[in-house]
Amino acid sequence: MGRCLRFASERHRRRQTEELLEATQQEFRAARAIQQRLFPTVPDLASFDMAGLSYCSHGTCGDYFDYLRMRHGCVGIVIADVCGHGLGPAILMASTRAYLRALALAHQEVSDILTLANKVLVEDTQQESFVTLVLARLDPHTRSFVYASAGHPPAYVLSAKGEVKATLESTGIPLGIDPDSVYPSPGSISLDPGDIVVFLTDGIIEARDPDNTPFQVSRVLDLVRHYRADSALQIVDNLYHAVRAFTQTRPNSTTSPWSSSRLGRLLDRTAR
Repeated sequence: MGRCLRFASERHRRRQTEELLEATQQEFRAARAIQQRLFPTVPDLASFDMAGLSYCSHGTCGDYFDYLRMRHGCVGIVIADVCGHGLGPAILMASTRAYLRALALAHQEVSDILTLANKVLVEDTQQESFVTLVLARLDPHTRSFVYASAGHPPAYVLSAKGEVKATLESTGIPLGIDPDSVYPSPGSISLDPGDIVVFLTDGIIEARDPDNTPFQVSRVLDLVRHYRADSALQIVDNLYHAVRAFTQTRPNSTTSPWSSSRLGRLLDRTAR
């Protein structure tokens, strides 16, 4: 009798565990669907070819990119990485996105926008999390942009010949750590026809092959050079598949298409 009761109790616990797992998976699928709807459409700029993609290693992630409507006909370009995985970083990502969109309508300078966003995020995170982020303001009339970066990996400007014209280094610490942090902008960068601007998160450069060799920036730039005659979307897509082949990973499910480290990237390219 005691054995039957024990077996019945174990079956009941197992059924509860399975039901909890299924409910959790459904929540992650719903969160994933909501997060996907937050990714933007490409702005319609006649002189520029722009594309961005993000792939999460889990159901949800803290990597994201965005295009912001800014004053005087300018367009904001954002790529960011909230530390961690799961629902918490995804929620913080959505908050960061909302703050930046609101601030971009009221302020012109990227330095001011990041400085103000940081003050709000410090209150939200209580220094328990942080966001690396780069914000660039593209002026399609002057074919130039300015940027500020909060602890994010460098971006790169390549010429039509594939030469590195500029490396966009970080200008401050990540958002959400110090309420008094400021994020200066190094100045305006002019874009010539055929220039390519590449923004990425550390999910690419830290991706590793079976021998634990990182993908590294050099491979990213070599790939962009090789495909620089293609469209921005084709370059981004080729980059994703190159990293996936390098890591020799296989898709696990529709909600976890890449089982390696997190990946998000944005590529903006001026038309030839």
